[in-house]
Formats: sequence, C-alpha cells, structure tokens
Amino acid sequence: MPKTYPRVSFGLYGLEIKQDSNPSTSTPLQPFSKVQDLRTDAASIMPLATYEPDFWLLDGNFSLLPANIENVHVGLMSLAMSDANGDFPVAPVITVTFSKPQSSDGLVIRFQQHSGDWAKSVTVAYYNAADSLIQSTIYAPTSPELSTGAAVSDFQKIVITFTGTNKPYRYLRVTGIDYGELLYFERDDILEARVVEEVNPLSLELPASELGLTVHSADAQFSILNPAGKYMALYQRQPITMYEVVNNRQITIGQYYLNIWRNTSETEVEFEAVDLLGVLDSVPYRGGLWLGGGVSVGDLLEEIFTAAGVAYELDSSLSATVVRGWIPYSSARSALQQIGFAVGAMIFCTRSGAVRILPARIAGQAETFDGTITRAEKGESQSLELKTLVTGVDVTAHNYITKDETIELFNGSLEAGEHEIAFQQPMRSLSITGATITASGANFAIINVASAGTVILSGLTYADATRVYSTRNTTLPASIKPNIVSIEDATLVNNANVGEVAARVFAYYGQRYLQNLRLYAPGVEVGDVVLVETLYNRRIQAMVERMEIDLARGMTANVKLTGAEYALD
Repeated sequence: MPKTYPRVSFGLYGLEIKQDSNPSTSTPLQPFSKVQDLRTDAASIMPLATYEPDFWLLDGNFSLLPANIENVHVGLMSLAMSDANGDFPVAPVITVTFSKPQSSDGLVIRFQQHSGDWAKSVTVAYYNAADSLIQSTIYAPTSPELSTGAAVSDFQKIVITFTGTNKPYRYLRVTGIDYGELLYFERDDILEARVVEEVNPLSLELPASELGLTVHSADAQFSILNPAGKYMALYQRQPITMYEVVNNRQITIGQYYLNIWRNTSETEVEFEAVDLLGVLDSVPYRGGLWLGGGVSVGDLLEEIFTAAGVAYELDSSLSATVVRGWIPYSSARSALQQIGFAVGAMIFCTRSGAVRILPARIAGQAETFDGTITRAEKGESQSLELKTLVTGVDVTAHNYITKDETIELFNGSLEAGEHEIAFQQPMRSLSITGATITASGANFAIINVASAGTVILSGLTYADATRVYSTRNTTLPASIKPNIVSIEDATLVNNANVGEVAARVFAYYGQRYLQNLRLYAPGVEVGDVVLVETLYNRRIQAMVERMEIDLARGMTANVKLTGAEYALD
C-alpha cells in the first residue's frame, strides 16, 4: 500500500503590486515566449515538445507548437539551453519595475511544475526609487515554486538572475511571479481534503472541479472576523493549490479558488473552492456572430481567455478549426461549452493550473489506452450498470441570414453617462436617438448619453434558418421503443458541421456501460481512456469521467467510467 499524505499551499499575494509590475528582459527568448505572461497570469503549465534531452515524455501530456505562436502562452522561456552541469553561459535576467514604491512580504517565482524543472540558483535583488540596492539574496530552489518569505519595503525595481537549471540541457522556464507569501499546510494540519474532478467528453456541459478543505490553524489572522488578516487576500481570486505526496513524490491535484469560507471554531477553518471553469462562470462574455469565413478556434479562445485573465492550453490540432454561428451574451464558461461541443473538444482543468482544451475522445472507439485498471487495483466495492438504450440523436443546425426587419432594442429614459445594452438575439446596422453609440457588437451596444432623456435604440435582425439532422440506429427490431436525444441550443452547429457533431454524439451515447469502482492512490486521471477488468472476467474500454478523491485518508477515489465492451475479449 503506498504511503500518502496531503499538502496544500495558499497564495497570499498582493494583486495591486502585480498590477503595477512591468516585467522585462534583455535575455534572448524563444520566439513564442511572452514575458508579459508573468504579469497577466496567462502562462500555461503544459510543456511544449521542445526536443531537450530526456524531456519529451511520450505520455500524451506534451503539446506540439501550433502554427500561430501568438496564441501560445508559456511565460518566459530562454533561447539558450543550460550545459551538462545545468549552467548557463550567460545567466538569464528578469527585471521588474514599478511605477511607485511597493512593499511585500515575499516573492514567489513559479517554474515548470508539470515536468519538474526549475532554476538551481536564483539571485533576487531589490532596488529603491533612487536605484540603490536595498537587499540581494541567493536562493537554491528545491521545487517548481520558490517562495522567498523575505519581507522588503519601498522597492521600485527587482532584478532576478538565474544561473542554471536543476537538470542539464534545459531551457529556463518561468511561468509566473507573485508578490507575497506562499503558505503550506500538510499532514495532520489538514483534517479534511476532498476533491471532485469531472469531465464531459463532448462538452455537452462543462462541469467544474471542486475542493472541500478543512485545516487546523491556531493563527488568529486565519479568521473571517479579522478583516485586516492577511488571509483575506484569498477572497481576491488567489490560488489554493492542492497536492498529494505519494511515496515521497509530490503530485499536483489542481489549483482552486475560494468560493466559501467558514470558521467552525477558533482553530478549524473550512474552505470550499472551485477550479478555473467555476471562476469563468462569473466572467461575462459578450459573445458574437461569425458568418462567411468564420473565426478560428485559436483566435476566438485567445480573445476569451485574454479578457478573462486566465491561462489555457489548446491542443494544436484544434487551433485552426473554423467556427461559424452565434454565441449569446453569457459567461465565458457558457461560451467555452458552445465552442467545445461544436468543434469536438473536451474542456477541463484537472491536475492543472490552466483550462485544458483537448480533442474529444470516444472511449468505445479507442485503439490505444492511457492505462489499465486491474482487479488487484480495485477495492471490493464496484458495480457495472447498463445505461438506457439511446436509439437516435437529433441535432439542430443554426444558419444565420440577414433580414431587413427592424426592431426596437431599447426605449426608455437614461441618466447622463455611459450605458451598456445587451441583446437577446444577434443584431446589425444599429441606429440610435438621444445618445451616441461608442462601441457595439452582435449582442451589445455601449452608448453615451450626453444629457438625461429618452433613448431609442433600434437595429436590423438575422433569421435563424434551423435544420434538424437525425441519426438513427437502423439495426434495432421494430419493437424497440424509440429513445431520442435531442440537442437544440448549440448555436455554433450549422449545416457544415452538424453531421459530424451528430455522429459524435450518437457514438458517445452508444457506450452503454457505466462502471463505478474504488481505487487507492490511483494512477489514472479524469479524461484518461483505460482498459478495465470488470465482472465475469470481461473487460471494458472506458473514459474516467468523474473522480471523488479523499486526499486526507490515503488518497482513495470513487471513480465513474463510461465505455463499451472491449472488442478483443
């Protein structure tokens, strides 16, 4: 039985310091490197296949570089590689300047967590407004997160020098810089730690992963009744990173953001947190209408995630896929669901600090597997369920064409100033009286009212010429009662892609086996397609769609998989 224990880190960062920061470097960088990712938190932790010795693991987690490198966000990545001793011939340097003097409880530098790469020596030097040295300290990182824990006051510049890497022949990778403390709890300080990880293979919905955490702390600042306490920073979308240490190897479970905080006693604190998909549910997105040549998935996602300030990882095979149709004014999470379903992507954040967008996988059609679950790995409790037979799928295609019909979008009195008006349907050729339009899109208009009074906003409409595409199982006996899955509101599905979408949905519902089981310190993850030894000496090929993991009691996981019988049995 593996030895395990949980560990959690709280990022107690000064967001106002980060917003005032301006990182730069004169160090030669990879052409897709973007040092401003260190300020915007846009850097993904997913490693690119960059052909360093012993770096590109063939585990499916490394991405090829897409054609449009503008949509690549990896933070800073040096052009020069370290030598056989892990040393750089010329040490890379990052300089961070600020518009005014700042004070911080520490500095946190994040390296490449996924591959276990970090700098072996880092010098951090602080300078004041007169460019005089305040403090310079050398650190030797031992993990992908360096937290200095050194409070410094009234600095206006930080110079960070990296002399080498912890492994030979590596590029320097820096994925984030934060200003504040990184606080850890582990072992007996964690009373409860449970995560729910979930993915929908077709993006029929986008479930968010959740963390439930109870920690023991005698620190009086760890109280919701202490508004001056440093932990109140957690309410500002600061990360809570959950780990599990298995046989002395630290595994990243995921990054979560505070949703609910409870002090149940003076020493026990409960947190409920969600991943980035949960965060994106509260981020508004104005949507849009794309006709004719449409828009590429890469460009559309870059727009959404840049506006939201969220890191993401897009598989290069999806980047150039063209999207046509309408996304209503909604949330960023709803927009992602529409995109994922239309283009055949599954979207999730598990085991990552970024939103991952990967090609959809139908487990029953898989020819290779991410792993095997044997009888010896499972607990005694398991069940195999036969899901209800789906006899067909109806998918509605939406095709938008211009109309000459004018409708009134707003008619009312408004105060002087700027106002935003959202539409319930896509519009064009807007006209207004009583105000001026300063910006607009298919779903909104931002107007400026010079003086209070009546405002009338009108526009021309589009017609949605719908078409229902049907797929049926024609091999069933006539006596079988029809059970049709109907999908009507996928507004990025059109005449060009409806057949492909319907086939994908029909194939998914054709997988009728639902396997529930318990694993201990599982090696599989949500989204993996695995071969499972099940009842009656048979096997199924199935995707891990849901895991409920107890991290405080041996990393036990209740796992739900959906798939089909293995054809070679």
